[in-house]
Amino acid sequence: MKYSYWLVFGIVSAILYAYLPFHQDEFLHFHSLAYQLPNFQLNAFKEGFGAYEKFFPLGLSVYFPFLYTGNLQGILLWPFYVSLPIIEAKMAYSLLSLALLYVLILRTFSLSSAGKWFLFLLLPIYLAVLRDAGPVNVALVVFVLSYHLTHKLAHPKFGWLAAFCLSFLWSLAFYDKLFFVYLMPSVLVFSLNRLSFEAILKRDFLIKMGLALAGFSMFVLVYLLADIRVRQFQSVELGNFQLPFIKVLASSGDYTFWEERRIVLNTIVNQFDFSFYVLRHLNYYDFIQANIWNGLSWFGIVFVGLIVMEFKHADAKARWYLAAFVVMALTFLVLGKIRFGHHTVFLFIPLLGFWFDGRRPVYLKSLMVWLSLNMLVFGINLVHSQAHESLRTDYRELVKKTKVDKPAIVNFDSWNYYYLRNLDADHSLVTWVDLQDSVQTNRLFALSKRLNLPIINVSGSATVWKQNWSLIQHRVDSVTVDRTFPSNPIISFRIK
Repeated sequence: MKYSYWLVFGIVSAILYAYLPFHQDEFLHFHSLAYQLPNFQLNAFKEGFGAYEKFFPLGLSVYFPFLYTGNLQGILLWPFYVSLPIIEAKMAYSLLSLALLYVLILRTFSLSSAGKWFLFLLLPIYLAVLRDAGPVNVALVVFVLSYHLTHKLAHPKFGWLAAFCLSFLWSLAFYDKLFFVYLMPSVLVFSLNRLSFEAILKRDFLIKMGLALAGFSMFVLVYLLADIRVRQFQSVELGNFQLPFIKVLASSGDYTFWEERRIVLNTIVNQFDFSFYVLRHLNYYDFIQANIWNGLSWFGIVFVGLIVMEFKHADAKARWYLAAFVVMALTFLVLGKIRFGHHTVFLFIPLLGFWFDGRRPVYLKSLMVWLSLNMLVFGINLVHSQAHESLRTDYRELVKKTKVDKPAIVNFDSWNYYYLRNLDADHSLVTWVDLQDSVQTNRLFALSKRLNLPIINVSGSATVWKQNWSLIQHRVDSVTVDRTFPSNPIISFRIK
């Protein structure tokens, strides 16, 4: 019977890779691998060489792929990256990450057959690990591992080792992405489940947990107070500034306090609709929900209603899991800046415990109906929805037109495949320059002239292409349209 679950695992994973278009942000957190490429140091443009350099004590500095994302994912992907094509490398790495997570969940929760089917059909976990912009794999694994290590703290032989491992893994997950600090209150509540108050209040347990938290807090403090240098080339000749990282995080947002909380609350509710997790791949206005009042909220409203009805039948252990869920949701509301499925997917971990750990839910049939309808709507949306305009050219088709025999500058003038193509660079130099930005366009042309390399420009949409084609025609003498993408929104042109 157990092989049936893993067969479903393989089928669902294959469908999500086959029918969802790739987008560049799926590869953003691997971008530190671009520093291995011989031509990357010539890329002094947006998200180029040295875009984010993080400083640590003892004179150590590390190039990060993004402001608040470390280089751990690049290190973990590297064995796959050097042995497989880039898309296949990411597929293999993501599948391995997801399989490890599912094994850990199965070892953490005592799930009945119904609980296992619910887990293996829970699309948000697949989507967040396999296809979203993440990175979530390390944080999810550490979230679940924290439960096991916390229970080891009371062990007379392995307790100190468990405390060290907790501190190290929490720090590692934070280093991977700062978002992990949002999860820590819930991690603690979740991890203390099944421990009696007497066990928690024992002096030995409190000392070890305190030291684990102190080690993690020290790492966070050093990380936040250390400087970061940001080199961004947009609209000005050179943007290069170094400042304490905590000052960057403290910058004000674009929304008022209550507007931010409303957005976060809507995100939490909407994420219970599985289709929410593909909003970065597919056009929402093609979804069934786009034609229904309150759109993506209905599955969330129903699910919360089921939780309320199930609560009075839940035992103490299940209610403790629910407390971890509530603590996480409240943390999100307090701290704000929650927008995507790779933020909210963590809510499903304590909810799995609430519904299925060692118990059969009273409202199991209703829950399975909710799951089935959610999957059905998701499947219809997957088949009938178009990709966003900038993603309608399959990456493999794009590569055929931009991987040329002789070196060239391959420039992306808008959001679509820059990170992916840059990691997949051969002898060409891959850049991201908005041709509407005259300062950076002049620098790009000057680089092209200095290196004696043509520019193959790739636009993210027909609209952007038309604007840039009109603009470029009046600025350079020799521009050739690549007509090999008929009726396709991504149309490239070559600047000689």
